[in-house]
Amino acid sequence: MIQSHYYEVYFHSWTAGGGGGFSYTRVIEYDPISLSPESGTVSAGSSSDVDIIFDASGMFGGEYYADLIVASNDPVDPEVVVSAHLSVMLIRKW
Repeated sequence: MIQSHYYEVYFHSWTAGGGGGFSYTRVIEYDPISLSPESGTVSAGSSSDVDIIFDASGMFGGEYYADLIVASNDPVDPEVVVSAHLSVMLIRKW
């Protein structure tokens, strides 16, 4: 499985002029999409269920998009792309 990795970055300050500069903190990466099972084999003519789990904990409010790529040895359709969309609402705890 090929994965793209993205990191959340917090910018603390930005200095313009004189060469500029900035400070930032990179937040620990986690994958909000997981599969269960992560891999497997399906015999010809049969099927298998795969659970796709979205975990929005720790994410900022907003719209998130991803393509899930299912790879197989099918010569006609070696890859099937399934688009995924996650809408995260920010809930403030006062």
